[in-house]
Amino acid sequence: MPEGFSLADLRAMAWRQRKMVAILAGIALIVGLIITLLQTPMYAAAATVRVDNESIRVTEGQDANPVINAFETDRYLNTLVEVVQSRAMALEVTDDLNLAQNEAFLQQMGFAPEEIAATSAADIAKLRNGVADLLQSRVVMTVPQNSRVVSITYTSESPTASAQIANAYARNFAERNASGKADANEYAGTILNQQVIETRAALQEAEVAAVEYARRNRLIFAEGGTAGDNEGNAAPVGQSIVAANLTSLNQAYADARARRILAEQRFRGSRGVDALSLPEAQQNGSLQNLLQQRASTQAELRQLRERYLADYPAVQQTQAKLNTLQGQIDAAAQQVRTSIKTEYEVAQRQESELDAARSELANETLGEQDRRVQFNLLTRDADNLRERLSDLQRRAAEIAGASDVDANNIRVLDPAGVPSGPVSPSLPKNMAISLILGLLVGGGLAVLREASDDTLYSPDDVERTLNVPLLGSTPLVDTVDTDDLEDAKSDIAEAYYSIRAAIDMATGGSRKKMLQVTSCQPGEGKSTTSLAIAQDFGNIGRRVLLVDCDLRKPSLHKIYGIPNERGLMDVLATEVTLEEGIRRAGTGGSNHAFDFIPLGTRPTNPAQILSTQLLPDLLAQLQDEYDVIMLDSAPVMGLADAPMLSRTADHTIVVTEAGRASTGQTRTAMRRLTENGANIAGVVMTKFDFRQAGYSYDYHYSYYSYGDEAEAG
Repeated sequence: MPEGFSLADLRAMAWRQRKMVAILAGIALIVGLIITLLQTPMYAAAATVRVDNESIRVTEGQDANPVINAFETDRYLNTLVEVVQSRAMALEVTDDLNLAQNEAFLQQMGFAPEEIAATSAADIAKLRNGVADLLQSRVVMTVPQNSRVVSITYTSESPTASAQIANAYARNFAERNASGKADANEYAGTILNQQVIETRAALQEAEVAAVEYARRNRLIFAEGGTAGDNEGNAAPVGQSIVAANLTSLNQAYADARARRILAEQRFRGSRGVDALSLPEAQQNGSLQNLLQQRASTQAELRQLRERYLADYPAVQQTQAKLNTLQGQIDAAAQQVRTSIKTEYEVAQRQESELDAARSELANETLGEQDRRVQFNLLTRDADNLRERLSDLQRRAAEIAGASDVDANNIRVLDPAGVPSGPVSPSLPKNMAISLILGLLVGGGLAVLREASDDTLYSPDDVERTLNVPLLGSTPLVDTVDTDDLEDAKSDIAEAYYSIRAAIDMATGGSRKKMLQVTSCQPGEGKSTTSLAIAQDFGNIGRRVLLVDCDLRKPSLHKIYGIPNERGLMDVLATEVTLEEGIRRAGTGGSNHAFDFIPLGTRPTNPAQILSTQLLPDLLAQLQDEYDVIMLDSAPVMGLADAPMLSRTADHTIVVTEAGRASTGQTRTAMRRLTENGANIAGVVMTKFDFRQAGYSYDYHYSYYSYGDEAEAG
C-alpha cells in the first residue's frame, strides 16, 4: 500500500476488495441469523417511579422538608440508582415475592433441580442468595436527563415474572424510602426531646445563679424591683436603681445648667440697659398699666398748662400725680432688674448642688458596674439557653407534625404491565451488528491484503514504482475487435492513437524503427496492442509491417480471420517466398492498410530458431522496405523468446494489464530484457479500470468522451 493514503486509494481498495468484503458480510449475516434463532427470547417490563426533589432532614438549623439543591440532584438520583441495583434491594424483592420457594420461577430461570430441592438451611440460604444475584444482574434503573420520573426495568425469560419483579422493585423502593424517613423522624424526635429536657434544666440553673448573684450584691433594678422573687425562678431584667437615679440626675443637671446659662444671659443683658426696655418689663402687666397711666397724666398736664399757669391748683395736682406715677414706675423697673438677678443666682446654686449630687452618685454607679459584669455574663448564658430551648421546642413540634403525614418523596407512577413481545433477540439489531462486524472484518482483511499487494492498478503506479516512461493506457472494455480499432471515435481507438503518438515521440519520430511488443505474462493484451499501433501508424501514412513473432501461441491471425499458413516460419524455412508470406491487412485503401506476416507453421524448437541469424537477417532485409516493423513476441516470464528477440528490435514496448500484473513481475521482466540488451521505450497499461484505481466516474467520462462532447458542441 503506498504512502499518503487518500480518499481515492480508499475508494479503489473498496472496489477491488468488494467481493471478499461482500462474502464476509454475507457470512456474518448468516451467522447472526443462526445465533438469533438459537437465542432464548427475553422479556423486559418497566415500572415508572416519580422521585420528587426533596427529602426529610432533621439536623439542627434545617427545615423539616427542605428542597435539595439543584446541583445535588444528579448525585441524589445516582444514589437512588445504586440503592435500587443493590444486593440488599434484591434480597428484599426475593423475600417479598418468595422467589426462593417458587419452583416454577426457579425452573424458568435455569436453576438446577438439586438446587430447587434444597432442604437444609445452608442450601436454602445459598438458593436465596443465588436468586438475589440473578435479580441484581438483570434489574436496571434509568434516570432521564430532564425528568424526575425514573424507570425500573427487569428482564427475564418469562413476561409475567418480569412484570411481577419490576413492580416488586418499584413497590419496595418506595416503601424502603418511606420507612427510612419514618425512622429518621423518630430518631430526630427522640434526640430533640432529650435536648429539650437537658436545655430546660440548664436554663433553670443559669437563672437561679443570676438571681442569687444579684441578691448577694444588692443589685436593684428599676423595672424589676428587687433582684428576683422569693422562688428565684426569673432573672431580673432592666436598669438598676442607682443607674436610673444617675440617669435622672444627669438629666436634671443638664436642665439646671441650661436654665443657669439662660438666666446668666438675661442678667448680663439687663445691665447698662433701660429696665423698661427689658422683655420682663414689657411682659409685666402692672408696670405696663403704670406706664399707660403716666402717659395719660402727661397728656392731661400738657392741656392744663396750655390754659393755666404753673401755680394753678389743678396743674399742681396733676403734676403731683405724675410724680407719684413716676416713682412707682422706677420702683417697678428696679424690681424687674432685681428679679432677673435673683433668678440667675438661684439657677447658679441649683446647678452647683446638682453637680455635687451627680458626682457622688457617679462614684456609687462605678462600683455597681464592677459588680454587674459577672451578673451580665450569667444573664447572657440564661438568654442563650432560653433561645435554644425555644428553638428545640419548635423543631420538636415540626418533627412530630412531619411524622403524622406522608412525607415520602418517592411514589410509584405507573406499574409495569406484562410485555407483549420479547426485547431480545432483536433480529434487525442482530443483523445490523452482524453486518457491521462482517464489514469490519472484511475491511480489516482488505487492508491487510492491500498492504501486501503490489499489483499495478493505475498509470500512476507504473510511473511511481517502475521508474520507466508511461506510454499510455487503454480502458477496460468487454471485447476488442477490428471494428472497435478502426472506429476513430471509440474509446479504445482514441487510447491507442494517443499511445501510438507517445511511442512515435519516444522512438525518434518519423525515422525508421523496429518495435518489439511483449508482456510479462499471457493475456495482457500485447497482440491487440501490436495490431492497434500498427494500424495507427498505417493510418498516418507510414509503411508498416506487423510480424507475429509469438512462436509459442500466435494469435494475430485470429483477430483478422487470416489462415495461419505461409507465414514467418515458412519463409525462414524457404518453403515460401517472402512475397507469398506477406498479407495485406486493414481497410479503407492504401492509406489505411499495413502488411502482416502471420507465424505460419508453429515450430517445435522456438529457442533454437531465435538463436540463429535467420530472423535478424530477414528483418534487416525488410527494414529497407518499411518505415515501422512491429514484432509481436511471446511473454517474458518463463520464456527466453522475448529477451532474445529484443536484441534485434530497436525499441521494446512492455504491455502490462491493470489489476493483474504485479510490480515485482514487471520489474523482473524488464530486468531480463535489459540484461539481454533491450532498449525499453516504455510501458503501455491495458484494461485500465478507473474504479479499481480509485478514480471517479468523472475521470473516465471526461477523458474518453471529450471528443464526443467537442463534436456535439
